[in-house]
Amino acid sequence: MKKKKELSKQIGKVANTSCRTAQEKEKSQSTNNNVEASFDGGWQKRGSGWNYNRNTGYNDVFSKTS
Repeated sequence: MKKKKELSKQIGKVANTSCRTAQEKEKSQSTNNNVEASFDGGWQKRGSGWNYNRNTGYNDVFSKTS
């Protein structure tokens, strides 16, 4: 469990850095510094007759390009 906590912190840092880098790239490519995007997300579930909600979710962000 200790390794899982250590790894999850590092994965979170990498994910945040990646998102910030992508955000800055999108802003730099915008002609008026406005970025249009669409967002969708969900929560992972497992169906087997019982209700199992997982600890992880997911999301997608799509930028609008002209």
